[in-house]
Amino acid sequence: MKHQSIVFLLILILCMVPGGAFSQKKEKKTDLPQLPEKYRKWLMEEVVYIITPIEKQIFTQLGSDRERETFITAFWRQRDPNPNTPENEFKREHYERIDYSNNWFGRESPEPGWRTDMGKTHILLGTPHHIERFENTTGIYPFVTWFYQGMSHLGLPDAFYVAFFKKDGFGEFELYTPIRYGPQYLLHNYSGSMSDYESAYYKVHDIEPSVANVALTLIPNEKTGTSPSMASEILIKQQIPSAPQKKINSIYAEKFLRYKDSIEVEYTANYIENSNLVEVIQGANGLHFVHFLIEPRRLTLEEYQGNFGTTLEIVGSVLDQKNQVVFQFHRRHPIELDRGQLAQIREKLFSFQDLFPLIPGKYKLNILLKNTVSREFTSIEKQITVPEDRRFRLQSIFLANRLNETSPYAGQMKPFLFGSRQLLPAPRHDFSRKDTLVVFTQIVNLPPDVRKGGFVSFRIFNERSLKIDQEKSRPLAEIPDPEAIIESLPLQELLPSNYRLQVAVLTAEKKELIVDERGFFISPLEGIPRPWVLSLPLAASANSQIDHDIGIQYFNRGDLGNAGKYLEKAFQDNPESLLFIEDLCKLLNGRGEHDRVKTITQPLVANEKYISLLLPLGDALRQSGDFSGAIDRYHAYITHFGLVYTLLNHIGDCYERLGNLLEAQAAWKKSLEMNASQPQLRKKLDAIKGNGNEKPPAK
Repeated sequence: MKHQSIVFLLILILCMVPGGAFSQKKEKKTDLPQLPEKYRKWLMEEVVYIITPIEKQIFTQLGSDRERETFITAFWRQRDPNPNTPENEFKREHYERIDYSNNWFGRESPEPGWRTDMGKTHILLGTPHHIERFENTTGIYPFVTWFYQGMSHLGLPDAFYVAFFKKDGFGEFELYTPIRYGPQYLLHNYSGSMSDYESAYYKVHDIEPSVANVALTLIPNEKTGTSPSMASEILIKQQIPSAPQKKINSIYAEKFLRYKDSIEVEYTANYIENSNLVEVIQGANGLHFVHFLIEPRRLTLEEYQGNFGTTLEIVGSVLDQKNQVVFQFHRRHPIELDRGQLAQIREKLFSFQDLFPLIPGKYKLNILLKNTVSREFTSIEKQITVPEDRRFRLQSIFLANRLNETSPYAGQMKPFLFGSRQLLPAPRHDFSRKDTLVVFTQIVNLPPDVRKGGFVSFRIFNERSLKIDQEKSRPLAEIPDPEAIIESLPLQELLPSNYRLQVAVLTAEKKELIVDERGFFISPLEGIPRPWVLSLPLAASANSQIDHDIGIQYFNRGDLGNAGKYLEKAFQDNPESLLFIEDLCKLLNGRGEHDRVKTITQPLVANEKYISLLLPLGDALRQSGDFSGAIDRYHAYITHFGLVYTLLNHIGDCYERLGNLLEAQAAWKKSLEMNASQPQLRKKLDAIKGNGNEKPPAK
């Protein structure tokens, strides 16, 4: 009796598993948001058994047919076994399975074939290797077995049966499982206990041994005695329904939803997975830099006149906790390889590496990498913190697989370059026994007594045994720069497994003050392929660019004092930079220093190179009360760069201050034509009408 209670409990648990392909619940049209019939049919009939829950959730959130069509393209592309061929073999076979199911499995059912148990199984698993029918066996209800093998790559047993029977001897074939039904349900006029699997098994065995074996387990050679197989229940309820989703990573759908409004539509269906690393590292000058790398799963190059190449676009944004943009950057990097160079890197991953300065705070980092040839994209989304305090801490521990002690870029600004030492980080934390584990860390604000007598230790221990396999410590007094510690640890004595690296700062008495750790694993492979790297040093004008970037970040955070300090310095170091002049003038206008803006810009605007300075000059004139001069500069700017509704608003304001309401209204109306979502401007126009001040424009 105890055994039967356990079986009953497990049946209840399995029946509660959501999303099973053989769930009895039929999802109705009312269960979904209002979708056009074409897309409801695609979702609820065509891909209902193979779409992942995340894909389905995201598809139902899309608001336009164009987005849905692009998503469907991405959906099939993720399942294409050979993207280099014009035909998607998976998609073709899937629709062939649906057609076959509708033609052959709906004849004895009020439902279409794709909704029957046989139809579902055929759509999920395809044609079985062998079918055996017991439809006219005396004493047993009609029973059919489908045998499959060689599907372990989908998380299924190496060999298994799927069985169907006609319950009570009539109607359509239903899916059979040993626990839900058992041999009792296969017998005509069975009068024994419905919980007595053993007696029913022997009765079926006397009639047809082949049916009796499948009646208790769907997995050949499984030892269950005369008890029903729990593994068979899991196979039917969980493993088979999830088999088509086994190799699908729904992250592409999440990226589609995130970036559908911010990148060109031709990119949205082509998300590529990646490995990445983002580290906030304090520089020698006390400034913090974000070093990052991104390794897409593939890099597509185009052949042109015997060479191979593409152009990468990297778009980054840093947002604060209020979702306000603090910093943005946009970079383009062409890649061109000859045939020999391509042969050297063909089997390797590609790693793009870069860095940028960032002021203290907590942020959300988004980085897009776009391949302009293949229209593929990948991305990084991270929460990062640049410390604001000066407390003693361990910072920026990361692991690398290669160290070049004498980089040709020594002393320059380059990602993961520290002095003359260049590191190649391992974003997947994967190593072989032939590798040397290279550890980078910073000890920031180290107390003088610890600097003089303390130690930094490195310990490697096995995650399973927690046994320390390797330990090394160094006196801090012997380390030239505690803010750029690089330690090499050979791995040849360690067995393949998962490990933890622990870094600790110790007192002179070997007492732990701070400890942190990172996980890594040693692969049984002899060697792990490493990527080829695109990582360029910053230009010779890097210092002024860094000052400018930091100044803009402070400006966007509303800290005009620090913004001015850095933007002024960037401008003084490079007074011919149009970007530096524009951003400094934006700051000066914000601080009310309009005369300084005039002094800087008026001598330059006659030069075509600096024509865009008409805009900050116009702002300075408007804000200082020279409305006619501002109107002239704004019109000159529009002549070169086209209409902008915000400029039309400023022009209208200037005309209003000059008492010329007709011209003011004309500018504001044009602005509303360009952007109707300006309720305050519309109220201003309505107020003029209400006061009777509107007159027909002069001809």
